[in-house]
Amino acid sequence: MRIRDLAQARVSYGYRRLHVLLQREGWEVNHKRVFRLYSQEGLDGLEPTTSVLSGARPSEG
Repeated sequence: MRIRDLAQARVSYGYRRLHVLLQREGWEVNHKRVFRLYSQEGLDGLEPTTSVLSGARPSEG
């Protein structure tokens, strides 16, 4: 499947960017279909997370 090939080549791309790449290649595909196939293939596993910074806390009182 072309979506799987593109996702493996460009790991940081989400379904929106893959949708644009598919359109540029001439595929007439809906973004909702790309999202559904992207999810079914298990490609939506990693989501960006924010890290909690530890440091000095203001004193209470």
